Amino acid sequence: MNRLLIIKPPFMALGYLVIAIAVHFWIPLGVLFCYSSPVVGTIVLCLGFAVMTWGWALFRTRKATICPTEPTTVLVFDGPYRFSRNPMYLGISLILLGIAFCVGPAPFYLVPLAFFITINATFVPYEEKKLESAFGQEYLDYKKRVRRWL
Repeated sequence: MNRLLIIKPPFMALGYLVIAIAVHFWIPLGVLFCYSSPVVGTIVLCLGFAVMTWGWALFRTRKATICPTEPTTVLVFDGPYRFSRNPMYLGISLILLGIAFCVGPAPFYLVPLAFFITINATFVPYEEKKLESAFGQEYLDYKKRVRRWL
């Protein structure tokens, strides 16, 4: 198992934000690029929070495990899972992008990208293998119907 899988995705997102804050104060990259739009940022952040919470709430009501490394016993196909196989990760990515729009300096725009790349390269492949193993054709059919992200 990949060592990154030990870190839960919300804490990974928070860690990337802390790194962005440190970089912003130690290396003033804001002179290279700084764009803020609090209105756009708030809209994107709220959209991300809504998508993430919707996916999380469906998992809770179906008694599905939320932790990516725990055994999976239930597949969820409705709600945001009709449009994305990873709405909770998508929601966190949108929250991070919303924060970048609200704050503005360059390092904050790298946070959603770093989070997305990390999740897409580690957690998603791990979870897809786990779900294929647990649910077989049912999950493979779902993969054909619904895109990984959007």
